[in-house]
Amino acid sequence: MIKLTAFALLMLVGTGISTSITMVVGGGTPYVNPLTSVGFDWCGADPCFQRIMPGKTSWEEISSLIEVDSRSLTNISGSVDDVPVVAYHSPSSPHLHAPNSVTIGWLGSALKASRVRDFVLLYGDPCAVELWQSRHFRLVFPSLLLIAETHNGRVSVNSAVQVVTINDPSEGDNCGSLIGLNRRAWAGFRWVLYYK
Repeated sequence: MIKLTAFALLMLVGTGISTSITMVVGGGTPYVNPLTSVGFDWCGADPCFQRIMPGKTSWEEISSLIEVDSRSLTNISGSVDDVPVVAYHSPSSPHLHAPNSVTIGWLGSALKASRVRDFVLLYGDPCAVELWQSRHFRLVFPSLLLIAETHNGRVSVNSAVQVVTINDPSEGDNCGSLIGLNRRAWAGFRWVLYYK
């Protein structure tokens, strides 16, 4: 009986020490995706940025959510916290009350230090990869496209994201046509040569 009590006490102390070490090393706080502080999130079942949902958020609502620089019949451009935002409407879209795409960021500059891993953790695995220009690639999600810079010759979790486009999901799935000159089915984070 004494041995059993000693063993139980040892297990309890060991569990306490293990939990304490985990909290100290891990910080004791759950992971918070940095994209949510920039404004990326889910709005219902669809990706959104600053509560802007292509095909649903009206032009007037977008004007109240971003600092507008210019506006025309088919687009609004401006910024949110110095991040460029362009909401636009293609002529083929049936939704005239709202833009069918929103582009966030610009090529040549990291999007508030966001990384590909943050988008994959928030939105899940992409369906395809497109090699794009010399040092860039595009990840294709059902209603989201992102352009990132290769990292040490790889399509990497650490690749800096430069441009994100969210499309109206009611107008089709970006993953619907995986056939393309530069488009390859997603096979995980790999060397760029794998996707050529």
